[in-house]
Amino acid sequence: MKQKLLLFSALLIMFLLAGTVSAGENTEDTDAVLVSVTDPVNTDGDTVAPNVTLISPAELAVVSMKNPLIFNFTSQDDTQNLYYQVYIDGEPFAEYGSGSMTSGQYKEIPYAGLLSDGPHNCSVYIEDQSGNNCTSEVRKFYVNFNGLQVSLISPNGGFVYANPEFNFSVSGGAGLPFDYELLINGMKVKDGTLVVGEDEVNYYLVNAMVEDAENIPWTVRITDCAGTVSEPIPLLFSVDTTAPAAVANLCVLDSLSNTEWYYTYDEPGLYVSWDKNIDGDLAFNPYVILISDSMPSSILDMKQAVPVSMIYDAGTYMYMNIGTYDGKPLVYGKDYWVAVIALDKAGNCNDNVALCGPVQTYEDMTLMLDAGWNLKSVPQNLATFNADPDSVFGESSTVIYWTGNCWEFPKTIEPCKGYWVYTPEASVSNVKFKPMSIDGTTPDLPASLDLAPGWQMIGHTSTVPVHWSKTLGSLQLQGLLGSEYKFSNLITYSHNEGWGGTISLGIWDLVGAEESVAAFPVQFLQSEGLMCPGQGYWIFMKEDGTYASIESVGIDVNTAPGNDTLPENDTLPL
Repeated sequence: MKQKLLLFSALLIMFLLAGTVSAGENTEDTDAVLVSVTDPVNTDGDTVAPNVTLISPAELAVVSMKNPLIFNFTSQDDTQNLYYQVYIDGEPFAEYGSGSMTSGQYKEIPYAGLLSDGPHNCSVYIEDQSGNNCTSEVRKFYVNFNGLQVSLISPNGGFVYANPEFNFSVSGGAGLPFDYELLINGMKVKDGTLVVGEDEVNYYLVNAMVEDAENIPWTVRITDCAGTVSEPIPLLFSVDTTAPAAVANLCVLDSLSNTEWYYTYDEPGLYVSWDKNIDGDLAFNPYVILISDSMPSSILDMKQAVPVSMIYDAGTYMYMNIGTYDGKPLVYGKDYWVAVIALDKAGNCNDNVALCGPVQTYEDMTLMLDAGWNLKSVPQNLATFNADPDSVFGESSTVIYWTGNCWEFPKTIEPCKGYWVYTPEASVSNVKFKPMSIDGTTPDLPASLDLAPGWQMIGHTSTVPVHWSKTLGSLQLQGLLGSEYKFSNLITYSHNEGWGGTISLGIWDLVGAEESVAAFPVQFLQSEGLMCPGQGYWIFMKEDGTYASIESVGIDVNTAPGNDTLPENDTLPL
């Protein structure tokens, strides 16, 4: 007892030296190192720690503008004077966050600082006069000063599937939970709880089944963890689950070349046609053309075809030409499968998909026949399915060929040869050339023809006009006076022009006259020295020779040596 009195006297003297406290001053929030002079210091070896109860904020409580943040706690201890420190997110709360309190007192501390929207935690540290201490539980709470903002994104007009995605965004405090209700036609069809993400704007989607209807209103009602409700103005959408009729009468053929009488231009392509769909709810661009180079098990195995120009409306049917797919052009002689589907405004398509295949694209050209006799040829080897005379020149035509010894009725039309073709009426036919094999194991070499002395029938072996000196280059000799040839004369025939074009191989025949392009093959040969695709010729051989095809490789349409252009007013799409 004597020791306690001595210690108390010493503390009283220290307190008086440091300055007295007025009798009316409230010491409740003074610095924790100060102790009450009314209570003796516990020197009895007190080792019992105080206890502390954190009252508010409650676990997972929400603090908003309506509910300011107040820290409320109490502590019990055998001693009267206690020291406290409040922690927020593991850091000591400075202003009003520390001080002294008495045992059993309920301490309320308002928080005047700013906390970001989102989850936070708090705790309280208590220490008694003997140095014993304790820390409250760490309690999680939410701050929601600004509230959450919700915006509707899609669907926003138009048609959707029966189980559409409803997309909306929420911004606000990261980590804050909120309840949502999906309202369609004012009725709650789905609800749940979501959490705000770390991004400034966070996106959410909810699926719900909806029956067919038009202009259906929808919105999302959210309730944040502070009890604040937000509900944007509804958006409208329509639902259509009935697929349009399947595409009918699908037809896929090789795209025809662009053929004039004096040249032919072709590239790999497929012509696709189908009946026009009359459903009233078709999409703005309803037709999708798909293609595959192997037999597809479904349209998911196919790629979208790219049209050469566009899809054309022919009134009762639609058509287009496929040029490329999957970033690649089509290949001559390769098998393809083509499907066409029709989509409605909701993206529905019929399960009964129109499919055609296998089909191939060929290099081709069109032959034009006048009524009566025609002198004709083909520039390349023909595909086997259309190499007979009827396929090439028509079933009503008569075709004969001079072998050099006799006339014969050919069974197969071949390049390098010329043919007399008689047809009672003017007609047009299309021939398709034999493609190279896809794997390149059996290359198809250009044709050649052995010619004996005398008059022989030959054909032009290119799909564009070429000067006779290059077309017949394989019959050229190197003589004493320069270029010489194994033939002496070259003539042709046209129904409108008759015979013409005889050349003597003089210097002026090699140069060619400076005249405009003639309208017919005889004058074309006479005035410009050009041999035309599809035209046949008679050649008088001075000796044996082999006539080799030039086909369309390295197209050069010289009108004379050293001149690499056709006469003016004619353009070739090379």
